[in-house]
Amino acid sequence: MNAPPRSIPDRATDAGLMLFAFALPLSIAATEITLGLTLLAWLATRPWTRAASPGVRALGIATLALCGAWLLASATSETPLASLIMARKLYSVVIVFLLADRARDAALANRFVTTTFAAGMLTSLIGIVQFAIRHARGGWQEPLEGVFSTAMTSGNVLTTLTVVALAVVLFERPGERRSWFDRSALGLFFVSLGLTFRRGSYLAWVAASVGLVALRRARWVVLVPLVVALALVLVPRAGRERAVSIAHPVDFTSAGRISLWKSGLAAFRDRPMTGWGLQDSYSLIERYKRPDARFPAGHFHNNWVHVAVTTGAVGLLAYGAWMALAGWCAWRAFRLTRSALAAAGLAAWIAFQVHGLFDWSFGDAEVADQLFVWLGLALAAGAGAALTPREGSATLNSTVRPPAPQSS
Repeated sequence: MNAPPRSIPDRATDAGLMLFAFALPLSIAATEITLGLTLLAWLATRPWTRAASPGVRALGIATLALCGAWLLASATSETPLASLIMARKLYSVVIVFLLADRARDAALANRFVTTTFAAGMLTSLIGIVQFAIRHARGGWQEPLEGVFSTAMTSGNVLTTLTVVALAVVLFERPGERRSWFDRSALGLFFVSLGLTFRRGSYLAWVAASVGLVALRRARWVVLVPLVVALALVLVPRAGRERAVSIAHPVDFTSAGRISLWKSGLAAFRDRPMTGWGLQDSYSLIERYKRPDARFPAGHFHNNWVHVAVTTGAVGLLAYGAWMALAGWCAWRAFRLTRSALAAAGLAAWIAFQVHGLFDWSFGDAEVADQLFVWLGLALAAGAGAALTPREGSATLNSTVRPPAPQSS
């Protein structure tokens, strides 16, 4: 039986998703524009009339609670308008629900991942070329920045791309045509990540990679230290020194972050319930600046500290509940399906928790959007309603269940 013709809003939504996927690792401006247009088309498809993926309703309630906490923090802030303007960034969480709905079509999910990886490879190549040019001019100490404003943003974005590519490589089904492409993307992402010299990103990659390898083959976990050691040998000297300085007790940036976190604790104690608001925190940090502060900052370089200071205990509880529920949904999707997309969502969630200990990554749209994308794809995988593009083909959303035990 032929499938019913797709409506104009459906076609526009899916076309917009492909543009969004390509813009995601390349340009935040293009990402925002394509996301806005895609959302308008998606709403025209009346998504509320379709059955939701498992976990979507609960995560929707948690999202409303998080929005309420941010609005409350803005209303009680010393600068309500400035806080409200910053709070608007939370709207991009709708990416989770958009993809949880549309990516249940496995053909579209495959195209989305392919497009995102292709754009990520372009981002990586741009960064590597820039790095090589600076190296030729004697700039070994300068990290890879690529198309983003800072190496920290690049490092966190590339961490996400690296671990989700690893998930796709580890959990793809036999005979998958895209295996060569996914492996090429993984290699390129890994090289460019190493050149960012971001220690928090390195730690996030290690944590998510250990988790993925343990889920695929627990005995393979012993290979992760070998890969880390090999990477330390191959990475430029500046990157190696940055990596090993993680354990150095008087490292400049580590000591600076600890000072920031202590300032944040002092600020939280003064306004513990609804916080200081979501406006730029530079003036607040200066107000609570400690004698041991090392550098100026506009945020507290830690998701949990920043959320506590800006939105208080109410916002901290809402943020913690949202993150815990999102992680549980990704884990549930993986446990039920063992699919590549569910594994990718879980890996992205793990990496985000780790690098978020060293940066305000939930407020960095380029990084947070990556989290929302892969969580949405994981929810879609967990729906168990993916349709294969053709009979018998292997797809990223295909359910892979372990064989049933043989009876004796």
